[in-house]
Amino acid sequence: MDVATADDNVELIFLDLNMPGMDGFSGLVALRNAVPSVPIIMVSASEDVGTIREAITCGASGFMPKSLSKDGMVSAVRHVLEGGVFIPNLTGNQTERQASPADAILAESISQLTHQQRIVLQRLVGGQSNKQIAYELGIVESTVKAHVSAILRKLCVHSRTQAVIKAGKILAYLQQLS
Repeated sequence: MDVATADDNVELIFLDLNMPGMDGFSGLVALRNAVPSVPIIMVSASEDVGTIREAITCGASGFMPKSLSKDGMVSAVRHVLEGGVFIPNLTGNQTERQASPADAILAESISQLTHQQRIVLQRLVGGQSNKQIAYELGIVESTVKAHVSAILRKLCVHSRTQAVIKAGKILAYLQQLS
């Protein structure tokens, strides 16, 4: 992680899901928070749809299974460097599926949220009030309000309702992975 944060010229990060010292998805979230503008491609031998979904939810700009062909890997890197989100197609011959520009924007929005903001957003989608969220998470209501404000800003919306609608689109995008 020190290398990624020390060099302003880093354009892309490959992160192995099981890399020692990175703690799986916790490492991805920490790296995403440390260098939010650098795309991260998660690399793994796993081809589980849940793992891919979790990687994208935690802020990866792509998920590259180690079984992907050389041409597929080049295509994935190129797509991510152009600002897209790469998701492997695990049906048939392992060819890749590239997210549409709208999907990429939604994935980028969700990747900007911290773990706690994602939890608060999930509770908002569930229709809970700030007071209920604060009680269930064991935090004060003003902290929930701060999280809601940050969520609105990061999702580029102006109200809780708009945030919930956008979150619904994000969830639909993530369900496409299954």
